Amino acid sequence: MKSALKHPELFSVGVSHSGSLEKSLIPEPHPVFGHPETDIKLRRTESPAYLVEQALCEFPNRRPLLLLDCGASDPFLEVNRAFQNHLQFLGYPHESHETRGHHTWPYWDRALQRILPTVAEYLGAEMRR
Repeated sequence: MKSALKHPELFSVGVSHSGSLEKSLIPEPHPVFGHPETDIKLRRTESPAYLVEQALCEFPNRRPLLLLDCGASDPFLEVNRAFQNHLQFLGYPHESHETRGHHTWPYWDRALQRILPTVAEYLGAEMRR
């Protein structure tokens, strides 16, 4: 999803399964996002919320569709709900789904199978049956 937001010339759809969408905002040092005080610029520019806000400054055809899902028993469910609410508040085009499942490979396998037809349709691909 972040790749699509950062590079809309390459991606027209971004997908997040059980996304850990708040990691750039945690108050502790993080191996990817650095220290909360000394790496504040990196943390801000890598935040999905910031990237979505920046995408809204672009022409609509340069805003990737975002597809999010999360299992109802996933520890990141509230984070995903908060991000979905942020997208809704901003009016950013997206789809969000909650289904049964945990933060596990069986959930992601089902989620990927469910989302691929949506991505294919959005891209104009014909689905084989």
